[in-house]
Amino acid sequence: EVQRFSLPTLLDMNAVGSILGLEEIVWTCEHKVRELLNIETVHSILKGAEDRKLDGVKNFALEYAFGHWGDFIGNQEGAKILGLELFQDVSAKYA
Repeated sequence: EVQRFSLPTLLDMNAVGSILGLEEIVWTCEHKVRELLNIETVHSILKGAEDRKLDGVKNFALEYAFGHWGDFIGNQEGAKILGLELFQDVSAKYA
């Protein structure tokens, strides 16, 4: 069922599931977000996770970003998505 949902919707569902203690929904949404994670989506996933306080999603997105640091840091559109504060935070964590 989650195949049809957009990334923002999946992140929203994850946040609501977490608040309500619905672990199966959280797991399902996180699993789908992991499937969507690539160099084109990592910035949006990080921003969405930060905005919704989804530490689990943020952690695996950071892990991906660190593993692809050259491409991650070189993506100007991605940097705009993150915003200066989050971009600096991610860069500091990488250092």
